[in-house]
Amino acid sequence: MGWRTGASTLIAALHLPSAAWACFGICVTDLVDDADTGNGTCTLREAIRAANLNVAVDACRAGRSTQRDRVVLRAGTHVVDLANGTGENAALNGDLDVDSDMEIVGVASDLTIVDGQSATSTERVFHVLDGADDVIFRDLTMRGGSEVGANGIGGNLLNEEISMGGSVLLVDVVVEDGLAARGGGIFNFGPLRLVRVEVANNHTTVDAMNAMNDGGGIASMGPLVIEDSHVHDNTADDDGGGVWAGFGSLDLVRTQLR
Repeated sequence: MGWRTGASTLIAALHLPSAAWACFGICVTDLVDDADTGNGTCTLREAIRAANLNVAVDACRAGRSTQRDRVVLRAGTHVVDLANGTGENAALNGDLDVDSDMEIVGVASDLTIVDGQSATSTERVFHVLDGADDVIFRDLTMRGGSEVGANGIGGNLLNEEISMGGSVLLVDVVVEDGLAARGGGIFNFGPLRLVRVEVANNHTTVDAMNAMNDGGGIASMGPLVIEDSHVHDNTADDDGGGVWAGFGSLDLVRTQLR
């Protein structure tokens, strides 16, 4: 889509070398996921844990309990280790569990990539837990998650935020190359809003633990709004190659599905 490259052209031209990278928030400085919380780096996993817990984790500054945290990602491919997940919900391993009010922001969707390495992944990339309140993803790509086990929903993103007043928002984001039994790219319990988002090349696969394998791009069981977006080249083993809406409202505004 036009914004996928066009919006970042000027940003790329103005992008400063990493040594001069300006960051305001919890600043992710290391591109490679690791479990070592004492090696003086700040990975995306450690930054999310710092925001969730409101304490410093390794070199990541502590989150704030009184206002939304801002997790800032530099340009580059942020590799997430999804091969050794145990299904826990504290972002200790596997998928990146978001459990508090935060914004996760990159430079641009074609410059900041969060990569679950689909060839080895056994969990989704991001998991927004109920009670997280308002969560925003902006100016990044999430790709390469694979969630095909007993709870195989949401290959790249699972949104379980259903508490009163809470919501998840994606702005200028690409969701691609995800695999799950349901919701190859995204599984949503809502509310969820996508603005200028590209959902592409995600797929569902047959899983004996799930009676339905719907929603190659997006499967939704809650309120879903998609604006100025493009959902394309996704496939489902059952219904809804692009978008499957089981319950809740679905509003499409200036959005292409193919």
